[in-house]
Amino acid sequence: MTAIRLAMPAEQRAAQQAEERDPEAGRWSQDQMLLAQIVDVLRIQHFDFLRANGAKGLKPPPPIPRPGGAGSKKPAALTAEGAEVLFNLINGAPA
Repeated sequence: MTAIRLAMPAEQRAAQQAEERDPEAGRWSQDQMLLAQIVDVLRIQHFDFLRANGAKGLKPPPPIPRPGGAGSKKPAALTAEGAEVLFNLINGAPA
């Protein structure tokens, strides 16, 4: 089932996730992302305040899960052809 879902186009996957009402799997608007960032900052500031005032044994709060953040992909390996193109771009040669 997961393989079928991952093979779907991104738009179709987003629509299906929206129907399943899983906010962490679907797309978020800029407002929602900004609000999550604000909440993360406030939680970290509260953690820092508690630590500064003598609280011991606390762990930093985890960030709010965002869509697409669960499985970070490793970057693709650089091929010899890609390395040559990059080398030429860095050294000013035409691409």
